[in-house]
Amino acid sequence: MVLISIASTVLTGSSSSQSSAVLSSSGSVVPPTGTPPRTVSGINYLSSGNRWDDTNTQLNSDFSRFASDGIKHISVRLMWSVLEPSYYDDYSHLSSTYINNVKRVLQAAEDNGIMVNIDFWTQHGYTLGLPSWVGSYWDIEGDTTVRERYVRYMKAVVNAIKGYSAIESYTIMNEPWWGTASNGVYVDKPEFQAAFPILYEAIKSEDPSRLVTCRFTLAFTPGSGKFDASVYDMFDVMAITEYLNPDDSSETHNNDRWTYWDRTISDLTARNEYLWVIEFGCSSDWHAQTEIATWYLHSLEKFNATGIVQKAYSWTWQTRGASTEQFNIYDGSNPLPSYDQLKLFPENS
Repeated sequence: MVLISIASTVLTGSSSSQSSAVLSSSGSVVPPTGTPPRTVSGINYLSSGNRWDDTNTQLNSDFSRFASDGIKHISVRLMWSVLEPSYYDDYSHLSSTYINNVKRVLQAAEDNGIMVNIDFWTQHGYTLGLPSWVGSYWDIEGDTTVRERYVRYMKAVVNAIKGYSAIESYTIMNEPWWGTASNGVYVDKPEFQAAFPILYEAIKSEDPSRLVTCRFTLAFTPGSGKFDASVYDMFDVMAITEYLNPDDSSETHNNDRWTYWDRTISDLTARNEYLWVIEFGCSSDWHAQTEIATWYLHSLEKFNATGIVQKAYSWTWQTRGASTEQFNIYDGSNPLPSYDQLKLFPENS
């Protein structure tokens, strides 16, 4: 396992190191000049319908914009049901159409100097991206047969795309939390903690040089007490999602707590390890765009002030069907003010 420690400041897959930012008395971000670390911004980049059939023109336009603004990290989610729509006993039959679409995304990222995190997307308790031949995402943890099929799928995808230099990391799943598998097994901490090393090794066995992590929701982390501290050692870097108001210490959105954040920062600081905020943002249902921009700026300042948050990925940018995504930082024609806050935390390379 390649734990990313503060003593080692170079990101695997990235040529740049990071340095500390400071805030002026007016609250604006002063460009960094010191020593690592410094939070750099990234974007969860969505494709309408999750099929990655966006045109090359669109991909290159978006990615060249990001790169010119210093935003050089994106995360793209892969849906199991899209890439492996049918089950066969012999091996994982990936859709040639959709795996080639993913390859086009990676090539466009490579051409524009963008580094990509590949999300093997799950949504426990929901069916988004769930194949018709799988009863529940909790079956991955609660049913060894389904877990073996998920491992087979991940290995097939990694083997198909690992040759693209734009890839810097993978996540094994999205936001694990407790629930019941379709076979009746109740899945909680023991089942997840048994599955994590298996899924980690599935990716590492195909692509040992890239980082592997998991998208933990802040409410289900060692910092919240839902997982043991040993989970920190199961991945190359800890990654969390959070949607808390940075200006409200009592915020409890989706059972997240700033106290869980504080404990996570304390734990990782003591371990001399970095944290990735793999997802953060604010919905247009919650606030007006000017308030969302403030939310973004204050969130990024908070992340940066920890000294250990290496990257923070906005949720989200979606070009096609922009109006259907309430967390979008793009209005269909132009970036929204929240995007401008990401530009204040560029990767300097």
